Formats: sequence, C-alpha cells, structure tokens
Amino acid sequence: MRSRQSIRKLFLWFFLAACPLTASAENPSPVLRTLDGESFEAQIIEANSDGLTVETLEGIRSIAWEGLLTWGELHESTRGPQIVLSTGDLLVANILSMDEEGVTVANDLFASWEISYEAIRGIVFAPPVDALRRDRLLDAVSSAPGGTDRVLLSSGDTIEGTLLGMVGENLKLEVGDRSREIPIDDIVALILDADLVVEPEQTGSIVVGFRDGSRLHADSIAWTKERLRIDLPGIGVVDASRLADPVREIVFLQNESEGVSYLSFREPTFYQQTPYLDITWPLGIDRTPRKSRLRVAGRLYQHGLSMHSRSRIEFDIDPSFQRFEAELAIDDTGQGQGSAIGSVLLRDASGEWNEVFRSEVSANQTGPTHIVIDLDGADGIALVVDYGRRADVGDVVDWLDARLLRVPDTDDE
Repeated sequence: MRSRQSIRKLFLWFFLAACPLTASAENPSPVLRTLDGESFEAQIIEANSDGLTVETLEGIRSIAWEGLLTWGELHESTRGPQIVLSTGDLLVANILSMDEEGVTVANDLFASWEISYEAIRGIVFAPPVDALRRDRLLDAVSSAPGGTDRVLLSSGDTIEGTLLGMVGENLKLEVGDRSREIPIDDIVALILDADLVVEPEQTGSIVVGFRDGSRLHADSIAWTKERLRIDLPGIGVVDASRLADPVREIVFLQNESEGVSYLSFREPTFYQQTPYLDITWPLGIDRTPRKSRLRVAGRLYQHGLSMHSRSRIEFDIDPSFQRFEAELAIDDTGQGQGSAIGSVLLRDASGEWNEVFRSEVSANQTGPTHIVIDLDGADGIALVVDYGRRADVGDVVDWLDARLLRVPDTDDE
C-alpha cells in the first residue's frame, strides 16, 4: 500500500549563471514584460529572493518579483514520459524505476530522484503528436476520478487495478486476485488513483518553464552562479548537476502573485454565446472551446480566455485594479481562417456599459494585438467577440493572459 506523506510547501531554488545579451533577427533575446507596462529584450544574469538582475540593450537592470509579468516563452514536447504532478504541473523525465511507494525519475537536467505517488496524478508514456489529442489526454489524466489505478493501452482498452511497480520494461498491476505485467511499449498513459493524491495548499506564485517542456510552479527563488536546485512538493531537493550550464534550460517565467489577477482565475457574472447557425460553443478557460491549450502561431500560452463568435463575458472588478491588459489573437485551432471583432466595455458606477476598445482580429495578422486599458474606477468589465468577414468560420478568439493589474511600488532600476 502507498504511504501518505505530508507535502511540503513548494520551494524552488533557482541558480542562474551570467549570459551576455546577443540578440539578432534570427535569434532574438527573450522578451521581459513588467507589471507597469514595459516590454524589452532581456537575458537573466541572476535571481534571488528579491527579484531578477537582467541584461538589456540599455544596460543592467533589477526587476523585483512583484514587478515581473512574464519573461520568455513556454516550450512544449511530444516526447514521453510526461509526468502530471498533483499541482497540475508537467515534468518531462525518464522513468528509472517504480515500486509500491513511488517513482524514480531523471532527465537531461537533473540526476535521479524519487517522487511519491501522492505527488503524481499520472504518467503519459506516449504523448500524441497532434496537439489537440495531447492536450486532451493530459487533461484527462489530471482530472480523472479516484477509486483505482488505470492503464490506458494503445489498443484503446483500459485496465483497472492497483499499481505494484515496474518490472523490467513492464508495469505490474494487481488486477482482481492476480498480478499482471503489461509492456510499457503498449501503454499510452498510467492514471493513478486520485483519492491518494495530495494537493499542496499553495502551488507557488511563479511559473517556471524549461527547454524540455517541463512547467513547474515556484514559491520562492534564490541563486548562485554555479548551479540550479529545486525543492518540489512531495519530491524534495533536486540538483541540476548533469549540465555545465543548467540555468540556460530555463526559458520562461510568469508572475501569478496577488498583483496580477488573470481573468481565467475569476468567476464571471455572465457568459453567453450566440451561435451563427446551431452549434453552441462553451467558454474556454486556459483552453480553447475545443479543450486544447492556447496557441497562436505555434506559441503556447499559460493563461487566457478563448471565445467563439458571437459571445460576451462579464466580470465584476475591484476598484483597486488600475489596468486591464491582454493580447488578442485568433487561436491556431481556427486553422488560419478566422476573422472577428473584439471589444472591451467598462461598467461605470451608474451601471452603464461603455465601449473602450474595438478592433478586428484576423488569423493573417502579424502577432497578437496588445491591449492596455486604464480602468478609471470601473466596477465591471466585459469582453465581446463578434462575427468578422466570414461569419463564424475559424472565429476562435483568444484573450491571451487577460489580466487585471495592480501596479506595485518597486525600486526597479
């Protein structure tokens, strides 16, 4: 039987080595966005509990964690195994061994370490190449009900039982009153009993993306110039000791602190989608209406709302928020055909809605449209997607990283 251990609060010890800023048209440096609206190319020199030190084209700057919005871009991988953690995070790593207590894993960055089953929702051994199928499979693993372990086979069959471990190239399950060994080559995914998974009380305020496609939440960050070390819930401390320059494997950071309120985290007060003919589309929350992750021009985004024309969503907002920002674009699931109208309305104290932004968005445009709106004490915000030039064909509109911002008082230089 699996033991339950208390999952510690997630701490990420993040050690960064200096790397010169050498931008070019072919290989531009990562873009850093701040909460006060700045956007510039930057290479991270170091990071500690206070924030980042970065090199820009204008010189060295310090960015406090509470002033950071995003840096870099998420990567993704079609390589397995991909381990879905209890936090919903994704770890791309090889499986070295499995027993009744947990899994021992390793990847190119980290030497082997053990992960308790209570920190794992499942393992995808053979991720589909197709992005939509891969997204749906990972979400199915993450949201599966409890009661038993499940093995999804490439044949389409499912075997239920209790995982006993790994024997050679096989998974061993107790099925009924006997044990059964299943070749890993025949397995698409292993879904662990959700009743034994322990979710941490806090998943961390910073998303860290790695070059291999791993995505992890961090609660605090510190550094030296020599190495990278991570303390994960239910896993413990792991060292990036397998590469001479491990910090180059970090490609993405995103702030999820109290200063940023992503609309995908908030409960809407109203949502309605009016079909052009007879197909009604749901609201996509950090996913598209088809349940794929948000992608524009092949780039993956962590957060956002996705709406099919014609639709409208409304939120109440606190007057302490100063700005609304988002990037507006047609999602890749529109298959290059979408053309729609995106609008933003604010509700004043009298209850009247006033349009403050309106723009056509097309699959053929170069990059998302950046939206910045001063809230001016508004107590409500509405996002509207209307039909474009081709009715509703391909009109999957993403409000990427749609967010309400409180601008912090920082000492960035």
